Order: sequence, then structure tokens, then C-alpha cells
Amino acid sequence: MKVCWLGIYDPTYPRNDILMQGLRENGVDLVEAHADWQNPHRYRELWSKLRALHDAYDIVYAAYPATVPMLLAKLASRRPVVQDAFYSMFDAVVHDRREIPWYHPRAIKLWLLDWVSALLADYLVVD
Repeated sequence: MKVCWLGIYDPTYPRNDILMQGLRENGVDLVEAHADWQNPHRYRELWSKLRALHDAYDIVYAAYPATVPMLLAKLASRRPVVQDAFYSMFDAVVHDRREIPWYHPRAIKLWLLDWVSALLADYLVVD
């Protein structure tokens, strides 16, 4: 099996490292399509990398934070998409960090992204 590991994830973050290592140890071939989260053109770069693979994989794993990469994968690929829904971006920004109130336009956008990406994913991985 060949998995495209997609996103703006931190490859050294234990969740990603453990999952990727576990898949490799079990014979899964991983192809990474990664962009730096600080790059202002990160989603354009992800799109290009994913399209360049020409669906030469069996499944796409959208690593956390996965909302936008998952949506890109649904548009750019014909393969099933797994979304790592580690936790809600809305919840992180509104409740955990208390950066903005729940009624702020950015909060509503985050809530919609969380909802739509979870709805459109073929599979969800939750903690």
C-alpha cells in the first residue's frame, strides 16, 4: 500500500513521527507532500506537489492541521482521503487560546472549515 502524507504538519511532532514510523514498519510506502506552515504560498505548494504525484498512491492522509489540506486533497485527487481531526481549529482558537470570541468572523470561518472538512473526508482519525 502507498500513502500520500499531505499537509503543513510538523514532521518532528510525536503524533506524526509515531504514525509515520508505524506505517513504515508495517510495510506501507509513504510519499510526503509537505509545505512549511509559515510559507504564505503553502496551499499552492501543496496543490502542486499533490498534482505532481498523478494519483500514484492508494490513499491520502491529511495530517494535522488537516482542514484545508483535506479540502485540497478532495479537489486534487481521486483517491480516498483520511483526515487527522486531532482537535478542532475552532476549539483551539476560541476556547483553548481565547484569541477571539465565538461570534468573530474568523471563528465562524474556522468552525465552517472544521465542519465541512469532517463532512467531506472519507475517513476521520480522532483522538
